[in-house]
Amino acid sequence: MTGLVRKATLLSAGGLLIAGAAMAGLPNQANCTLPAFYSLFNDGTNLALNLGVPGPSSQLLVIRDESNNVVPNCEVVFDFDAAVVGADGRLGVQANCPAGISICNAQLNPWIGSGTATAGPGKKVTVNCNGLGQLFTTVLGTGPDVIVPASRPNCVKIIAGGVNMGFFTLTSVNYNLNSGGNPGEINFADVSSWLNPSYDGGSGTGTYHSWKDYSGDGVVTLFDLSLLLDAVLPPVNTTDPCTPL
Repeated sequence: MTGLVRKATLLSAGGLLIAGAAMAGLPNQANCTLPAFYSLFNDGTNLALNLGVPGPSSQLLVIRDESNNVVPNCEVVFDFDAAVVGADGRLGVQANCPAGISICNAQLNPWIGSGTATAGPGKKVTVNCNGLGQLFTTVLGTGPDVIVPASRPNCVKIIAGGVNMGFFTLTSVNYNLNSGGNPGEINFADVSSWLNPSYDGGSGTGTYHSWKDYSGDGVVTLFDLSLLLDAVLPPVNTTDPCTPL
């Protein structure tokens, strides 16, 4: 193959890739990689997250169109104040996220994505996918400790490129479980609270506490403890609590 032919072949291949990205259509829910749940990280954890403790990897989104092409740099909105829509597509009984849920007015930029995360108006966070249609982000806010996994609200609406991707189960989690300690401190006292089987996160006793379910899968396991230890080591102190929208 001569140099000119080789160069022409490479240019043609590169042109096809660019054209494929440019021709990406509207997001198609059936072809996207979407989470079964979404975690809301309670305030007081933002510095821990900045130190490298993101949400569970299962919350990686990949946005694709009807031809299964990725949609690069797609805008994604997480709406935490949306009403549940029935299976027939009609607006059902108003079932918004609980009143105790709020979103911080300062958010982390995406771990995988592009641009700057923005909060509001309303209980919404807007971020952008990267050039490969991928998005991995953490949303900071406050929410109640739920003691029955099935009672976690199905109220997180995800909108990608203006297209409704559906509603997802919200799990409110909290690294700062030691309510008697410094509200901005994450340390081994919080590990002791996590290990305490009678831990009461303010919502009554129960075998399950969403605040301890960092993986958001509806069960509390040693994997969740490992995520807490990632935040505790080294100890984290912050005086930058969440200011709600």
